[in-house]
Amino acid sequence: KMVQTIEHPTVGEIQLVGPAVTYSNTPAKVYLPPPLLGQHTDEVLKGILDMEQETIDSLYSSGVI
Repeated sequence: KMVQTIEHPTVGEIQLVGPAVTYSNTPAKVYLPPPLLGQHTDEVLKGILDMEQETIDSLYSSGVI
C-alpha cells in the first residue's frame, strides 16, 4: 500500500506515495491532496509571518501574490 489513490479537486483521482511507516493498530493513510497554488497563502502570511490583513491586501493588489 505504498501508492494510494486520492481525489484531487481539479484533476480527479491521483496517485500519491503513502506513508513510509505503518502500524497494525493505527494504519497510516493519505487524507488530503496536495494544495493548489496559493491555497494557503493567507494562512501562512497571517499565522506564521504575523502580517496584517492590510499588508496582505496590498500585496495582492500590487500583483506580488
